[in-house]
Amino acid sequence: MDLWLYILLLVVLLLLRVPVAFAMIAPSMLYFYGRGLSAGYAISSIVNGINGFPLLAVPLFIFVGTLANHLGIATRLYDFARALLPRLPGNLAYVNLGTAIGFSWISGSALADAASTSKVQIPQMLKAGYPYGFSAGLTASGSLMSTVMPPSIPAVLFAATAMISTGALFAGSILPAALMAIGLAVYVFIWVRFHPEVASSRPFDSALARKALAK
Repeated sequence: MDLWLYILLLVVLLLLRVPVAFAMIAPSMLYFYGRGLSAGYAISSIVNGINGFPLLAVPLFIFVGTLANHLGIATRLYDFARALLPRLPGNLAYVNLGTAIGFSWISGSALADAASTSKVQIPQMLKAGYPYGFSAGLTASGSLMSTVMPPSIPAVLFAATAMISTGALFAGSILPAALMAIGLAVYVFIWVRFHPEVASSRPFDSALARKALAK
């Protein structure tokens, strides 16, 4: 019962817009004091929990995702994928999905993927006549592959917590990520068939492809 009270306190602090770090630390310290444990034990437990070599990859993945976002890699992936697709109905939707797959191999974070690709893809799809709900939903769904596709930050955290091989977990997550991409591609294929008004396509643009590669 005490644990639920601390969880309620955490929710209240978050609703009061207390910084997340302090909102989590305050109930945790109260929980330790309520159990008769010292503050030193609480601090040592927190430090020991994050004192793992595999967790060193997490800030590096975040740094790579941020760097890719500021360098405009998502824009280049979008331009290159759009140029490569021939006269395919609903090509912008497939470009959206292809860009999400490419960026998921870089960032390892769904938030970084969604934040970077949505600025490029959603406005272009809206200009082409795609509804906002479909454009935003496809972008958000595609960004979720970053949590599964290696390198995945949640996979690293799980491997460090469960004491299993990070490489083996990455190898085992390739097939689920591929199934997610195939499932989204099938959905796009079916959706385009029921919305022929946005199924217009463009021919292969070799100049755009060379420009995307040269950036």
